[in-house]
This record gives sequence, structure tokens and C-alpha cells, in this order.
Amino acid sequence: MNSPLPTTFELNGITADVSSETLRDKSNRTIALRQQTFAVLRHLLANADRVVTKDDLMRAVWNG
Repeated sequence: MNSPLPTTFELNGITADVSSETLRDKSNRTIALRQQTFAVLRHLLANADRVVTKDDLMRAVWNG
């Protein structure tokens, strides 16, 4: 059974907030991302425990 995705992730001072779909830098400034770009990031974060293939991304983000 999969555990729920955490709301925020931080790496090298960059914070991704999945619930609000925002990315912030070390100074708490918003980093602009297109909606689909954030969808890719969300999918990669949700699957950080495995290798995500191109085909998997195509199915998950672009509906096949």
C-alpha cells in the first residue's frame, strides 16, 4: 500500500509545494513553472523510489 505524497519537498534550498503547485527558491521567491512542467515534477516526486521511464511519463502527464 502506497503512503500519501508529502505536501512539500526540499532539495538544495528549493522547495516544491505539491498542494499549491509552487516552486520557491532559498529566498522564498516563486519560481515560475508551466502547469505541465509541474505535473512532471509531481510525478517524479511521487515515484522517487523507482526509475521513471519516458513511457511512464507520457502516460501519467500526457495521457498516453
